[in-house]
Amino acid sequence: MNKSKFGILVIIAIITALVFFACGDSIDGDSEVYAGYGPEVGGVRYKVGDEGPGGGIIFYVRREGNPFTLYMDAADTIGKPAHYLEAAPGGWYTSTAPDDPLLAWAPSSDSDAYETVSSTSFEIGTGRKNTALILAAGGGDESVTAPAANVCVTYSTTGAAAGEWFLPSRDELARLYDFHFYIKQNAANYPGLTTGFSDNRYWSSSQDVNSSNHVWGQRFSDGFQGGGINKSNTDVDVRAVRAF
Repeated sequence: MNKSKFGILVIIAIITALVFFACGDSIDGDSEVYAGYGPEVGGVRYKVGDEGPGGGIIFYVRREGNPFTLYMDAADTIGKPAHYLEAAPGGWYTSTAPDDPLLAWAPSSDSDAYETVSSTSFEIGTGRKNTALILAAGGGDESVTAPAANVCVTYSTTGAAAGEWFLPSRDELARLYDFHFYIKQNAANYPGLTTGFSDNRYWSSSQDVNSSNHVWGQRFSDGFQGGGINKSNTDVDVRAVRAF
């Protein structure tokens, strides 16, 4: 092979690698944010930072042909394809209190969900099912037995009914933090967009497999994620999300 052909092949390889890393999807634990458009849903294609059909903010996008599996309820073992995750907007909880609510996952004295919630999962697409499992385990008045999950499923907007929103799974929460960090680093490209997150810890819907009284959460000041938050803790933030 002569030098000119070798040089051309090297250049092609470099360009291919750059395109791959610039357009990679956020999958399988990869924290990279894919900033391109996803497939058309209801006549619209979305990218991160867009207002979603539920009135929230699109924070995670999968390319067309590469969906994740969304599990719809506690009994769903098959799921359906989805490409987007949407977060409730800042001030979603109450217009008079723009901050996210601080709520327990499951109070130790009032909820069976404090002891154990069986079969919660970590992956993207499992948060809605996790949330249903939490509510089923809590029983009784869900606003008392499962406050964090309940405030998510009872949230509604003009574009998304109550029941569509849920407490994110561990990996969905990680992608939410990735989006939050990405927007902070690229604020000039998203004028006027604010995520409304605090630097506090946020709940996931994923129980710690090593301790039934603890849950995975993530600190939004630095992205640290861990499974050691006691379910009865009342100083952890909640942000509802939905998938479609």
